[in-house]
Amino acid sequence: MTVYRNCRTLVATALTAGALALGTTAVNAQNYGSGQGGNPQGNPQGSSAYPSPQGAPAMDERNVKQFSKAYSEVQGIRDDLSKNLQDTDDRREANAMQQEAQREMLDAVKDQGLSVEGYNAMVSRMHSDPALREKVNEYARND
Repeated sequence: MTVYRNCRTLVATALTAGALALGTTAVNAQNYGSGQGGNPQGNPQGSSAYPSPQGAPAMDERNVKQFSKAYSEVQGIRDDLSKNLQDTDDRREANAMQQEAQREMLDAVKDQGLSVEGYNAMVSRMHSDPALREKVNEYARND
């Protein structure tokens, strides 16, 4: 039973994370080549405190603050979902919890004025940019 619950929790967490990852490829393809000189945003090189990889929105301080708040809320929702899934053996109840958590995560992102695609691009950037990751963590600690 414990192995079943652990597997179910891992699958549910992966599915929930995937809910916010939809559409990133389309946004990257849409933004690719829309800028000048290999800079898809059309911004002069170095104009942002946190450089943007191809297809990702520019990251100024306001965007970092918005993202940090959304990211913290999404993480909290994911943590709650994981705990709640461990307490149920009912597949329907688990599916309902996952759907509700996905709605809450989408709302958390949109409430901060971000698109799902933009949020996902920022998550990717945060994982590869230690300075940005530290700034997001700093805002999260001060929130």
